Amino acid sequence: LLRTGHLFTGACGASVGGVDVRFCANEIRDVPYCGVCFDGDRHLYEDNRVRRVMTLQHDGAAFYGDFSAGHCTLRRNDVRDIRPNAKGVGAGCAAFYFDEGAHDGLIESNYTEGVHQPLQHHMSRRLVMRGNVFANRGDDIGVSLLKCYDCRLEDNDFLTDGRVLCRGAAVGVRNAWRGNRRYAFAPDGERRGAGEAIAE
Repeated sequence: LLRTGHLFTGACGASVGGVDVRFCANEIRDVPYCGVCFDGDRHLYEDNRVRRVMTLQHDGAAFYGDFSAGHCTLRRNDVRDIRPNAKGVGAGCAAFYFDEGAHDGLIESNYTEGVHQPLQHHMSRRLVMRGNVFANRGDDIGVSLLKCYDCRLEDNDFLTDGRVLCRGAAVGVRNAWRGNRRYAFAPDGERRGAGEAIAE
């Protein structure tokens, strides 16, 4: 799924709906909007490679699940080089984005590099993000859980020379943050030493 959007600049790489879909081992790159837009229930997105999406639009992600996305798993995907469009407005550009009403998602064992905000979720619930590696050279890494609740970030590694910034937990609701560590940036997930624990 390469170089979509020559005529329609809001084109995504793939649009997926239904129930029990397996979307595995695909390559998506050079797309003006999201790499994959999905809704529906019990999907598996595994071992995909996504490069340079969101090249023109500014509110989306490599993987974007809308309000009806439930019980979807995103595992061992490799996402790189998603940079915000300087002229864009909106929530920004992420690797994984569950939006208003999405629920019970699992984001596990993925790798991102060159993505300022790998996790961007909004008004979603019961998401688990564990065992991922998020790398970004020379810049901060952001995590957004705006008005989300009952979400868990566990045992993720952040490789950056900047800071790890988390914002937007729902008022009065505690999202769990355990075992996450920051390391100095190294490409392709190399880690040296024990790293430092990241406080919530």
